Amino acid sequence: MGNLVGISGLAGFVNVYGPQPEGEKVKVWEELSTIKRSRSATWIFMGDFNVVRCPEERINSEFCHRSANAFNNFIQDCELTNLKMGGQRFTYFRKVGAKLSKLDHFLVCSSYLHVYPLASCYAMNRDLSNHSPIILKPRYDDVGTTRKQPFTKLIARRKRLRRRANACQGRPCHKERRRAFTTLVYDAQLRRAFTTRNVYQGRPCHKGRRHAFVCRNLTTRVLMTRNAYQEIPCQERPCHK
Repeated sequence: MGNLVGISGLAGFVNVYGPQPEGEKVKVWEELSTIKRSRSATWIFMGDFNVVRCPEERINSEFCHRSANAFNNFIQDCELTNLKMGGQRFTYFRKVGAKLSKLDHFLVCSSYLHVYPLASCYAMNRDLSNHSPIILKPRYDDVGTTRKQPFTKLIARRKRLRRRANACQGRPCHKERRRAFTTLVYDAQLRRAFTTRNVYQGRPCHKGRRHAFVCRNLTTRVLMTRNAYQEIPCQERPCHK
C-alpha cells in the first residue's frame, strides 16, 4: 500500500506469481479477490499469473479451457481490466519445443482507469530470464509501438513528386511537358464548361444556372469577336500590333 501520482487515496500494488497446478491457481484467485475486497483502494495486480486468457495467447503448448475460464471469471468478478500490451506479443519463451505464451499481465481497477484512461503496459526484450519484463505506462503514447501519423503517406508522396519536379527542371523536355500538361488541363476545363452549358441550359432554377449563363455569354462573345475580325483586313486589326 502506498501513494501514486494522480491517484487520490491509497494505491495497492500486488505482485503475483501463479502456481502451476490448476487447483492452486483457483485458490490464488480467491485470495486475491479477498485482498481487493478487504480495503478500499486503487488496486493494481501485476506479475506472472502463469495462465493465458484465450488460445491466441499460447503457441506450441496445450490450452486449458478450465484455467482460462477461472482466470477470466476472477477478472470479471473483481471488476478488473487487463491492460493492452505493447512491445513483445508473448512474455514467456521456452527453447524446448519453441513454446510461446503470454503469462504476464497488468490488471487494474476502474478507479485507476478513471485517472489514466489511456494506460497500457509494455513487454520489453528478454535478456537473462525466459520472461520478458513488463512495465506500466500511464499513457498510450508511451507504448513503444509505432503510431501512424495523419497524412504521412500524402506528405511522403508530395515530397517524392517535388524531388522529381526539381530533377526534371534542368532537362530540355521540361518546358514541353509543362506546356502539354497545361494544354490538357485547359482542354478538360473547356469540355467541362461546355458540358455544363449544355446540361443546365434551359434550367434557370438550377444551382448551376450562373455557371451555364457565364459559359453561354462567353461563347457568344468569342464567336462574335471572331466573326467581326474576319471581316477586317489583318493590317488594320488593332490587336495585331
